[in-house]
Amino acid sequence: MAGIARYLITLEAGGLQDSSINTSSILMWARYVNRQFNRQGSGRMAADMQLPCDDELASPHRRAFFRRFAPDSQQIVPESVYPRPPWALSSKLFLALCTQCDRCIDQCPMRVLGKSDETSEILVGRPILDLAHGRCNFCGQCVDNCPTGALSREQGVKKQVAPQLVSSCQLELDMYCHFCQEACPELAIEYVDKKPVINSDRCTGCGECALDCYSRVLVMTKA
Repeated sequence: MAGIARYLITLEAGGLQDSSINTSSILMWARYVNRQFNRQGSGRMAADMQLPCDDELASPHRRAFFRRFAPDSQQIVPESVYPRPPWALSSKLFLALCTQCDRCIDQCPMRVLGKSDETSEILVGRPILDLAHGRCNFCGQCVDNCPTGALSREQGVKKQVAPQLVSSCQLELDMYCHFCQEACPELAIEYVDKKPVINSDRCTGCGECALDCYSRVLVMTKA
């Protein structure tokens, strides 16, 4: 499976500029990976899965596989409104590699990973990060238990969310409140003109500040 992950990452790094490789091809590849993963059960998939037999695909080359399913017009891969688990690859690669095995969700000790309720076929049931009632401690159980490379310490993005001030802070109303600053483990919050200012370089997106915000005006938004 690692070979597949590296191949798709290489494609995206090149901007998917080959006209034979488009977003529809990525979706078809995702469905194929899902079928192969389900057939093989929970066992580890081969580093480079065999492509379909001749009845399914005349050429054994991956590039030919993409060409076979490339439609005449470019289709758009829908973007999820929810953030992905920490260390997730970019959207296209994540969707292509994630098999919805739910291992990242099951292994999360903070219980902040769940399944998407979106209606799109390619998005529904995919793992998402939900910090509405908890924080992430970045223990790494999700990425360490991902069998496909959809979550990757080397290629993925650790910070998937960031706090945003959506209304007036208690301090702006001349009421004492330093809860978010005191709760931040990275010391990433300072007050300027009675407003909390987030140092994006220090902030890890753990969600602790939003949990402790008395007025609920600090919310975690997709980074």
